[in-house]
Amino acid sequence: MSANTKPFDGAGKEAGLRIWRVKAFQLLEEPKQHFGSFFSGDCYLVLDTFLAEGRLRHHIHFWLGKDSSTDEAGSVAIFAAQLDEALGGGPVQFRQPQGSESPEFLRLFPRLKYLAGGYVSGFREAAAGKAAGPRRLYQVKSASKTCVQVFEVPCCLASLNHGDCFLLEDPAARALWVWHGAAANIREKTRAIEAAYAFKEGTGIKLSVLDDGDTVSGEALAFYTRLGCPQPPQPEDIREAAADKPPPVLLQPPQLYRVADYDGGFAQVSVNGEPLSAAMLEAGGQFVLHAAGCIWVWTGPNAGGEAAAPLQVGSRFAAFRGLPASALIKAVRARFEPGLFTTYFGDWGAEKQGGGGAGRTPGRDSFGNFIPGPGKGTDEQPYNAEEAVAAMVALATEADMAAEGFGAAAASLEAACARLTASKIRVWAMSGASSLELPRQEVGQFYDGASYVVLHTYSTGADPTDLRYAVYCWQGRHCGNLEQGAAALLAADLHRTKYAGRSTLVRVEQNLEPGHFVRLFRGAMLVRHGPRPTNLAPGRSPPGTHLYQVKGEAVAQAHAVEVSPRASSLSSGDCFVLEQAAEVGAPSAHSQPVLLWLGRGSSGTEVAVAEAVAAELAGSGAEVQRVQEGEESESFWAALGGRAAYPSASRRAPGCCVPKLFHLRDCAGRGLKVELHTAFAQDSLCGHDVMLLDVGTELYMWYGATCKPTERPRARDVAQRYLAASAARRGGGGAGGSGLVEVEAGQEPPFFSCHFAGWDVDAVAHIPDVYVERVRKLSVAAKGEESEGAVEVAQVSAC
Repeated sequence: MSANTKPFDGAGKEAGLRIWRVKAFQLLEEPKQHFGSFFSGDCYLVLDTFLAEGRLRHHIHFWLGKDSSTDEAGSVAIFAAQLDEALGGGPVQFRQPQGSESPEFLRLFPRLKYLAGGYVSGFREAAAGKAAGPRRLYQVKSASKTCVQVFEVPCCLASLNHGDCFLLEDPAARALWVWHGAAANIREKTRAIEAAYAFKEGTGIKLSVLDDGDTVSGEALAFYTRLGCPQPPQPEDIREAAADKPPPVLLQPPQLYRVADYDGGFAQVSVNGEPLSAAMLEAGGQFVLHAAGCIWVWTGPNAGGEAAAPLQVGSRFAAFRGLPASALIKAVRARFEPGLFTTYFGDWGAEKQGGGGAGRTPGRDSFGNFIPGPGKGTDEQPYNAEEAVAAMVALATEADMAAEGFGAAAASLEAACARLTASKIRVWAMSGASSLELPRQEVGQFYDGASYVVLHTYSTGADPTDLRYAVYCWQGRHCGNLEQGAAALLAADLHRTKYAGRSTLVRVEQNLEPGHFVRLFRGAMLVRHGPRPTNLAPGRSPPGTHLYQVKGEAVAQAHAVEVSPRASSLSSGDCFVLEQAAEVGAPSAHSQPVLLWLGRGSSGTEVAVAEAVAAELAGSGAEVQRVQEGEESESFWAALGGRAAYPSASRRAPGCCVPKLFHLRDCAGRGLKVELHTAFAQDSLCGHDVMLLDVGTELYMWYGATCKPTERPRARDVAQRYLAASAARRGGGGAGGSGLVEVEAGQEPPFFSCHFAGWDVDAVAHIPDVYVERVRKLSVAAKGEESEGAVEVAQVSAC
């Protein structure tokens, strides 16, 4: 850590993180190895620089430790304002009290570690304790899929509870214990082990895992002895999980206030829940938007020097409304508003109002994909039932508003790709640990039991020799670990070695392919079922009957995925291609024409893509026949094993209501947590929890095979409240619980599964217990460590 008289030199010039720590009213920059470790007695300034919409953007976070002084908090606020000014006033500023951090902050740190102490109470290195030092107890919480929080707590039995996981570190004994409460959720259990591996990395200390209730094993006795218990405790000696204090999310509509010039008071602009208009934001004023528990402070372009510091305004507003000191505050300036802010104004973008960022598609990246923020994928916060409904409605509205600009975004993607020159594609398929480059006839055809690396070579300028590269690593949902690893190694080698400095690396999961990847294959991308065969001629289909579903609203999304060749796999909302491939060695690749089945509710895009796929399959040796729904021949049904019921309504969402998958989790008495997925697949369904699928015309409630009994009634209550609250957006239907369909894992009806591209009826409909598998591997590794040292265990993703 070093002091710098000019701490902001070079700040914001390139993407990445920079962190400063306040000491004696000065900023000291933190080294990268300390990123993610924060002392409760100090304050920090965090600059997040990221690329969005083709240019660098900035988020400024100032983090306030719960034990920091008022002087330190004031100092870091001043430094945040100085950094904002140095970056031209464009950044969004966030006030981050310890324990109440925003999702934008949590995304930055996969492992967030809170340490006791600070400069005033005596400096202690963040890495201390690995080789020497006192024993310490840490509480582990998983705030989101991408972040694990580790809090240092008093090293005593009273700190334990049945709802959380804990780490006990004893450097003198070179030992580390993982203890998980009986009511801890699956994510926290897995994250606790991941955090333990981070603790023990490079130390060689012994790692042990204990279950709540284990009081007889030698490791359990050693664990409790270090907590001051000479005798193992009884279950009642350990307290239940304390309910987390819910965030202050208002269920009322968003409210807008103007900051008075004369006394700094607040005058309400919107009354009686009237819709907000961008015209309410006057260029010469300063306004506060209170929505979904967040305080937004907006400063107009002509506000001048009399405008107060935005974060100070936010703090005064919190006191004015009686909100807690931990209320989330965000400061934005005119013309730099993030997409989430703009969604609260119904006419935003219609014309330039109040100096706002009109004309910008909210929540879209340069490829037209919906993004809720600069981090990975989803927003998540803890709620009770009513707050969960309010959050779901807000997130759904935001996603639908972002979808309104999808046509323009898709057109922008097409225009951008059309400007590329010298475009060329090479594809490698993995065979065990080796790779094989595919012939031209097979490019665009994938097998879900294999892994592939796709190299796109292109030029963006007039000089065709100025080449750039995009390296894609595509993983089939049924591919083996060996093929996955081989593909990852090949992609990394191309990106970091052969095309270093000129390439972009993209990891692609089956059924979640981004538009810029699908577009490479000019509407003829096809995903087959099973491992890639090695005994077929290039481009030839495996023998037998194959049915391919074509799903998607835009050319940059739609592609074909093989489904079970039975009539129940059909859906009126999509197109399907039926292929009957001849045996190996037959003179012709097809024994029958390739049939193109057009559902009544299929889109023009799906028809066009289905035609391209059918033509690619037919090649030059077979005929392509169009079959309209309702005009099928008996030979068509015979090829699918006979007639069967299938979803016969188009079931398309009304207007721009995009399908949305909500993940509901009951977190051990600490409230309901909600995640939103606008891009999802069958593998997104978590068998430990309840999922809600909103397709506009119906709301499906899917129960995981191992979800808790208490989750079912809570989820049903939330679903019914959500239907009533979103009735206007859904066209007035859904009140009173109508339109709610309950689905059990493993018993999914076709009218549910048709909303998932490439649904696999033979797949197990629940997620395996990754924690049990992780503990099994950990036990094997621990035995090997006794004689051979540390054994690396393959990382398992938390559900």
